[in-house]
Amino acid sequence: MDYRSDIAEKVGYDEFPDTTEGIIDLMKKSQDEILNETGMKAYSWFHQVQDTAHWLHRSYDTYPFYVENSLGICLIRQDGTVDSFYESEEFKKDANTYYEMYQAGLIDPDILNRDHQKQYDDANYGAMLPSQTFDPYTGVTMQKNGVEGAEVKWVEAFGDDVPDMIYTYVQNLNAISSTSEDPESGLKFLNWLYASEENHDLFHYGIEGTHYTKTGDHRIEQVKGDDGNPLYSMDTWMTGYLPYMAYATDTPDEQVDYMTYKSDNYVISPAAGFIFDSSNVTSELTNLQTEIISSIYPIKVGMVSYEDNIDAAIEKLKAAGLDKYLEEYRTQFKAYLDANPNVLEIAKGTTEG
Repeated sequence: MDYRSDIAEKVGYDEFPDTTEGIIDLMKKSQDEILNETGMKAYSWFHQVQDTAHWLHRSYDTYPFYVENSLGICLIRQDGTVDSFYESEEFKKDANTYYEMYQAGLIDPDILNRDHQKQYDDANYGAMLPSQTFDPYTGVTMQKNGVEGAEVKWVEAFGDDVPDMIYTYVQNLNAISSTSEDPESGLKFLNWLYASEENHDLFHYGIEGTHYTKTGDHRIEQVKGDDGNPLYSMDTWMTGYLPYMAYATDTPDEQVDYMTYKSDNYVISPAAGFIFDSSNVTSELTNLQTEIISSIYPIKVGMVSYEDNIDAAIEKLKAAGLDKYLEEYRTQFKAYLDANPNVLEIAKGTTEG
């Protein structure tokens, strides 16, 4: 989670709290302080509404486990069991916590309709509560926008002793379409891009001396036009290679630590290398997408209570094809585990190193 450490210190938290109750208390006090400071009401955000509250899961007795992050239908446990997340005790805990947060005014009351960009716009001017959404450079942006003393830090929720979850071997990635008429050219480009740091920098930052200047080891200053934007820029989250990536001169060390963090206490989900093929449940998937948005999201983000609404929501999910979807997922996942017997062995416990 990322949070305004300067605000936390002002309201009595020299360290990030290690309990859910403490985190919510920090949110409440931070919200009051930020409102007084900026005149804006800050909220805690999901990165995207479709995302799962993974930070909360680190506090549960049943952790480690992983909830797939597209529709959140499947909960994959370390023994290879696939459960229905929305029918689980874990989702009940998530929903009840967010209901408490929503009732306390810590969640934007119009979260399901709010423009996704608003959370970043508000945060850039100081209105930010502990969330899974931001990064330490947000504090630099705040200061540029006149928020004196702003500082954003990141922390592993509930302490370093809780293992990190490796749930995928690939995050953002680039691929060549199977229908491409000239896949060889795509491969040639990708091979060129990662062949050297010089190629990587040319593609992402432009021509040295024209579009940017080097100011230190992996530090650069981009040349900006009259509109205040860089003359050339290609976002590294799309195609960047971490050992080659450069950072703005004013990037705090906290941001570099955040970007280059390497865990020494982690566990690997058995689903890390699994890719689900939904072609056999296309209609069910479409129906579930619609129903999850309309019936589950209000529960998930805390707009309505879990107890009063979950039974009707699950009934609608089942009518939309939930059980068939889960059956197909379990069938494919079992085949994956049977074909890769070492996966469950790897997933048994925390690996160090």
